[in-house]
Amino acid sequence: MTEATISPFPHSSHSRPEPSGWLSLEESRVAYWTHGSEDRSAPFVLFVHGWPLHGGTYKPVVDAMLERGHSGFRSAYFDLPAAGLSSGDASTLGIQPLSRAVAKVATELSRGAPIILVGHDSGGSIARYAADQLGDQVAGMVLGNTEIPKRYTLMFKALFKLTRIPFAKAIWSFLLRRRTVQMEFALASASTKAARKRIRKTFFAPLAKDPARLDAAIELASRVSPSDFDALDEVHARLKAPVRLIWGARDPWFPEKDARSMLDQFAGRATFRSIPKAGLLVHEDAPEAFAEEVLAAVERVTKAARRSSATLANAS
Repeated sequence: MTEATISPFPHSSHSRPEPSGWLSLEESRVAYWTHGSEDRSAPFVLFVHGWPLHGGTYKPVVDAMLERGHSGFRSAYFDLPAAGLSSGDASTLGIQPLSRAVAKVATELSRGAPIILVGHDSGGSIARYAADQLGDQVAGMVLGNTEIPKRYTLMFKALFKLTRIPFAKAIWSFLLRRRTVQMEFALASASTKAARKRIRKTFFAPLAKDPARLDAAIELASRVSPSDFDALDEVHARLKAPVRLIWGARDPWFPEKDARSMLDQFAGRATFRSIPKAGLLVHEDAPEAFAEEVLAAVERVTKAARRSSATLANAS
């Protein structure tokens, strides 16, 4: 991939709702979708997607939240630079550049409200690095299956090696245009038939048809290695906000037994929920359960804010 900017993706090609707005972040223009209350004092939930998806992966979760009563707070999902509808260039690709982009999006859209960061897969790592930058404004985190520092499966390490072989981009482009290969990726990502079908049709099939987006996805993977996640245990030791891990137990990439080892690393309270019939993309396999955890995090932050207000009122 060259330094040339990837233009915003044609909206009709993704068959997605019109973005609520756009943010300009140095070398990228980011599309975002917001839901819920405009109360600036209410908690703000920001969903961060992983590779090689876009923000629309959280639509089933948001739909489930709306069915349960998405009110009294704001939420947003967005497309990371050079993914989905967002523009970007090679300088925006990498775990650290993307974490800085997430921190900027969170700062801009939260309007000073307490932030709850939600992430999965590489988006979970990016969200953790962003939380480290945002500091005390982060009031909570909900993480689906994501990288576990210093514990990497052979499958995980092999994926990155395959992006560095000669002619990797041409090979990946050829393979991802094959329906059978798209299905294999979906099988490795989700457990339920419905989620696998949605993942192939919504993400892998459109990606294979767009050379610029596919090039960016492969370029990002080629710039990342397991060592990018080694420092996450140090980040965990600085994260004071409550963290909820919701894990697909059938994930071959990030095993549950290794994931549980992270619980003692966080400075704040960390808890774990296992979803037996879900895989890597637990939010795709079990959007209702994932929505339940996000709403529970919002409730915790809201109650904490009320207690703080009551304490201040009594003190005065």
